[in-house]
Amino acid sequence: MMIRLHQIFGAHAGRVVTFDGTVIKVGRHPTSDFSFDAFADIDASARHAEIRLETNGYVIVDVGSRNGTWVNGQRVSRQVLATGDDIEFARGGPRVRVEVIEDASQVAATPAARRSDGEAESQIVETVPPREKPMANGTASSGAKLFDDPRVVRLVAAICVGFAVLIGVAAAFVWFALRG
Repeated sequence: MMIRLHQIFGAHAGRVVTFDGTVIKVGRHPTSDFSFDAFADIDASARHAEIRLETNGYVIVDVGSRNGTWVNGQRVSRQVLATGDDIEFARGGPRVRVEVIEDASQVAATPAARRSDGEAESQIVETVPPREKPMANGTASSGAKLFDDPRVVRLVAAICVGFAVLIGVAAAFVWFALRG
């Protein structure tokens, strides 16, 4: 039995990854088997959840995330997964659609990779890059954009607020100076 995760929302939307491991760690932490963007997908916890292969199939287990794990719109701490289930890692956070693969012959053969701790084998079978975003001139670009980084957006917002405060202080100074 294998599980394929289709990321449908978040910084890596469009990515498709297939696993054959018994434990799949999910979160923003870089050592996660299925990791989210540490700067863009901030609603998800670093160590958010695990997908475990048990006797009754794949089960999602929230491992103490701060914003919860949601399956098909319902908050869960533990839930058996089925094909078509949508998992949301925090409300408004990254989302994946589940595909449970009963027959391994449905997946292209590639060598399995063992995690560094040797705990489970997982296999990345395919990766689909995020969709290209059209630019103003009608062409497509898959390169990173400056304002796709939330740190840049926060910096620009802080600069704008600073200028607004400065203009307000200058206006008050002029008003008091003219008032005499």
